Parts: sequence; structure tokens; C-alpha cells
Amino acid sequence: MVVLMCEAAGGRLAILVRDVVEVIARPHLQPLAGKPDWFAGLFAYRGRVTPVVELGRLMDGDVRPPMWSNRIVVVRVRETAAESGREKLVGLLVDRAAAEPMDEQVLNPAGDSANRVVPWGATRLDDRGMFCALELTSVLTPERLLALFPGEHG
Repeated sequence: MVVLMCEAAGGRLAILVRDVVEVIARPHLQPLAGKPDWFAGLFAYRGRVTPVVELGRLMDGDVRPPMWSNRIVVVRVRETAAESGREKLVGLLVDRAAAEPMDEQVLNPAGDSANRVVPWGATRLDDRGMFCALELTSVLTPERLLALFPGEHG
């Protein structure tokens, strides 16, 4: 199995590659007034206006300056695909993203179904320490999606 390992709020995160469309360098982000503080801005991704969530700010509320190592992980939002007939894309602003192979037993250890100490997903251990197996539905909740795509939910 392959995951995208990245960092946000000083912690390591694993995102399943099946949910990732592309990883790109941080583009210029267009801010919008009236959005939540975790909203980093909008950018044009392959002809589509795409909102970006600043994961670090969402996780711990801290403001971080832009860095060369910032990446935008473009992910599919599956929950809303049927509503509009088109899948929605959201960018996740992270740091130091890289694809890595991961043993299925590390990501989903047998007999460990309740090791959830953070709201974003299960906490796991690998040879480099702890990481969070990020669950996109826990990050991109219906309320957050409504803030990102106002007027597109019924």
C-alpha cells in the first residue's frame, strides 16, 4: 500500500494515495473575506476554482508563514459527487509531502480499532514514530464543505 506522508501542525499525517489527485507546489492563493481562519484561499487548478484548507491552522489554530516546502495536496471529495454530478476538489495545505510504501499492518493493525486520540483519524506507529492516518471525512466535514462551497449543498 502507498500513502502520502506529510506534515501539519508539527505532526506527521498519512493520506491514502487513492484519495489524492495531485501534489503541487504552493501556488498564489486568492484570499476571500468572511471565510473561516483555516481557509487558506482559492487557486485555479486545471481550469477549476479550488478552495484550500490550511491543515495546520485547522488542527491547532496557529498561523504559519509560507515556506518553500509547502505543498498543496489536491484531494477528491466523494461525499458531494452525486449532488452536483461532478466531483469536488479541495486542496490541503501541508508541509513536506512524499509518497511512501507502507505495510498494511502498520496502517491497520489487527485488533486495534479504537486507537483514536486525535479527531482526524487513528494514531499509528511506524519506524519513525507516531503519525495520524488522516480520514478525509473527519477533516472535510459537511459543515466545512458548506463553508468551502456555499450554495452547493441542499
